[in-house]
Amino acid sequence: MISGCTSRALSHAEVLTLAGQASATVPLSMFDDAEDSDFNTDEVVDFKDYAILANEWLVDDLWP
Repeated sequence: MISGCTSRALSHAEVLTLAGQASATVPLSMFDDAEDSDFNTDEVVDFKDYAILANEWLVDDLWP
């Protein structure tokens, strides 16, 4: 076993600390066309947007 490794999964906070980040979200201002991916219009693209995308995936929209 490698010294310093644990036998448990790291928490979200522990991963962010190791990565030197305060948040796992990225501001939309960093990308030119990110507004197309912000489905819930909260100014971040995150798993909430992914959940909306997954919920609507392959749903048939019938046009008149």
